Amino acid sequence: MLAAVSYAHGPRHPGSGAWSFGEEVEAIAHRYLTWRYRLLPYLYTCFDEHLRTGLPVLRPLWLHYFDDPRTHDIEDTFLLGPHLLVAPVLEPGARSRRVYLPAGRWYDFWSDRCYEGPADVLVEAPLDVLPVFVRAGAVLPLGPALQHTDEPCDALELHVYSGTGGGTLYEDDGHSWAYESGAFRRTTFTLAASTTTLSLKADAEGAYRSPLKHLTLYWHDCDSPEKLEVDGRVVDVRYETARRLLQAELPVHFSHVRT
Repeated sequence: MLAAVSYAHGPRHPGSGAWSFGEEVEAIAHRYLTWRYRLLPYLYTCFDEHLRTGLPVLRPLWLHYFDDPRTHDIEDTFLLGPHLLVAPVLEPGARSRRVYLPAGRWYDFWSDRCYEGPADVLVEAPLDVLPVFVRAGAVLPLGPALQHTDEPCDALELHVYSGTGGGTLYEDDGHSWAYESGAFRRTTFTLAASTTTLSLKADAEGAYRSPLKHLTLYWHDCDSPEKLEVDGRVVDVRYETARRLLQAELPVHFSHVRT
């Protein structure tokens, strides 16, 4: 769908770049450059959505919450795709900021703290923390920390945030036009939960053979289930009680492919 984008960084010219502000700022910049690479599977999926529907990757809140008048005048917060709400700190020296969260549950990306919207919340925002929230019910695909987009990527994480909903993962070869002839894979995930069972269903379309070899599921903010079903098959899990986090290794090609 998109040619792979090189994110190589320029040479260290004196007085330019994050390093010119000292080691602390350089470390923070490195952290978020790494996070950008981790987000590439999600961003790539967002660009596929843009290509098909015209929806922008960066979105004002009112685009998804138009019935909420509070969102109409918010200019310092935006949606990154359908699942992430980003609230950058724009005031010099500020170490916290107030964020408006529309209706529904929202999870702090960094801490998993859950907020119930609609609400104004005051969040801590030290220099190294960009306030980011994940919509409940989202399935967020994250990749490994790469140094360059030409590196092979055979592992992926699926982060599920408890709620009603799902998500999508788009894949193609990243450098050719073959996707126009059907050489892509678009997997749609659907969530379900009962008092005893968590369920993840997947339905895929396209002829592209994914290179993924490792797929790890992280289900956030859930009670310890009696079982996890992935497309009807029970999968072994590990559960961290303190973090309310379930982890499981998934069979890579578990989804049904529509022909």
